[in-house]
Amino acid sequence: MLRNTKMHKFTKTCHIRTVIFLVCFVFSYNFVLSYVSAQSLGFSLSKSIVDIELLPGTSFNGNIQVVNNSKDAALPISMLLDHFDQKDEAGDIDFVNVTPELNALSWFQFKQGKELVLNPGETKNLVFTIEPPKTALPGSYYVIMRFSPLFGEGFFIGESARQVPQIGVLFFIKIADLGLDVPREKYGARLMGLALQDRNNKVKTLGEALLPIANAGILETALQKIELRILNTGRYYFIASGQVIIKNWLGGTVYKIELPKKYLLPDRVRKLELDAPAIQAEFSGFFDRFRHTLYATLYNNTFFGPYTAEINLDIPEQKPLTAAISFWVVPWKFWMPFLIIMVAVIWLLVKLRHRLRLAFFTLIGR
Repeated sequence: MLRNTKMHKFTKTCHIRTVIFLVCFVFSYNFVLSYVSAQSLGFSLSKSIVDIELLPGTSFNGNIQVVNNSKDAALPISMLLDHFDQKDEAGDIDFVNVTPELNALSWFQFKQGKELVLNPGETKNLVFTIEPPKTALPGSYYVIMRFSPLFGEGFFIGESARQVPQIGVLFFIKIADLGLDVPREKYGARLMGLALQDRNNKVKTLGEALLPIANAGILETALQKIELRILNTGRYYFIASGQVIIKNWLGGTVYKIELPKKYLLPDRVRKLELDAPAIQAEFSGFFDRFRHTLYATLYNNTFFGPYTAEINLDIPEQKPLTAAISFWVVPWKFWMPFLIIMVAVIWLLVKLRHRLRLAFFTLIGR
C-alpha cells in the first residue's frame, strides 16, 4: 500500500459537566447496507457506503438524501468529514489524522454547503463532488461523512448526560495507478490463521505456519463456526467473496458456507466468521421445543469420521486463495454412556448365557 504514513488517533474533548455519547449506525463496516434508518434519531440517510474508483484529475458527482422523520418539528443538520481506518480485526473503525499529501478531505466539494435545515417530513439532497488532484498518489483512501442534528446552547445545560446522535456514510475511494510500473500487486491476500469451533464451544486454532494445508485434530461434536484471519497484501481494498465447502471422507459435499461480504483493507488483517448451518424450526409449545432440542442434539452428534474444509477466497484480477483443512469429528462424550451401557448388557448376556438358555428352553417346554 502506497499510503505509508503514520496515523494518529485523536480524541474529542467534552464539556466538564456534559457527557456526549456518539451513536453511529455504520461505524463498523461489517455489512454493506442499502439504507440507513434512524427513526429514534429523528433523521435518516439514503446511503451508508459509497465505493468508487477514480483516476487522478477526474471527478465523481454524487448525492445523499437526508430525511427528517419528524412530522412536527424542523431539524437543522450539520455534516463533518474525517479520515478513518480499521481499528481491529473485528472490523471496527477509528478516526485518524493523515499527512497532507494523503488528505482526501480536500477532494470533497459541496454545492450548497455542509448544513441543511429540514422541515417536518422533508427530504433534501446533499450534493457533492469528489475531485482528486492530478498529483494524487495511487492507493486506497477512507473518508467518513458524519451527520448530526444541531442543538441550541440550552441543550447542554444541566447535570444529566446528553446524547448527540450521529449517522455516518463511509467512503471507500480507489485512486488508480495509470498503468505505472509498480512492484506491488494491486490485489492479494494471505491466510494468517484459522480456527474451528464445535457445538461444545471447543476451539481448534491453526497459525499461519501450518497453512494452507493442515490437520486441525479432533472435534467433539459437529462443526459450529469457522473463523478465518485474512491479510490483504495488495495495494487496494476489496470485498471478500467466496465459500468454504465441507466434505466427508468420501469426497461428498456436506454443506457450503458463503464468505461474509466484508471489506479487506490493504496491510490489515480482517477476521471473517462463518456459521455452519443449523437446524431451523418454529416452536408452538413446550413439546415442540423439546422434540426439536432432542432431534438437534442427536443430529449434531451423528457426524463421525474425517472431514475436510476447503476454503476459496476470490481475489480481483488474481487466482483464488485456497486452503484445505482436515479434521475429525468424534462425539465420544455423547456416545460414551451408551457404549458403556451396551458393553455392560453384552457382558451380562455372555455371563448369564447358560441360565438364559435354560430358562428359554423351559419357557418353550423343551
